[in-house]
Amino acid sequence: MLGRSQLRRALEAGAEYDGHQPEDLFLHWDDEDMYACICCGGPFEHVDHNVPLIRGGSHTLDNLVPLCEACNTSKQGRCPYRFYADRFPGLRPWLEPYFDLHERLTDEELEARTQAVND
Repeated sequence: MLGRSQLRRALEAGAEYDGHQPEDLFLHWDDEDMYACICCGGPFEHVDHNVPLIRGGSHTLDNLVPLCEACNTSKQGRCPYRFYADRFPGLRPWLEPYFDLHERLTDEELEARTQAVND
């Protein structure tokens, strides 16, 4: 779920943060009708950075989404567009143009971000 450790990791990774509080996130999800895992519709158990921190994602309301344990585990730090294309093959033609959007980091940049997030 949502905790201070997630915020700490985001700030240590240099992610943009909009100052939201946990209750703001749930109000935002309510406004967007997000009551379950956005991938499978199951009960959400994790707050996920849609664009992972290691790929330059922000810790903002618009980048936080609900995922169940299974979807969260399978997504990990993957590019969201590749992940959704794998989960929903019918969407692949529309998502493929965005595959490289969050993969433009060099190996060194990705390693540095991974290290910052894991420390």
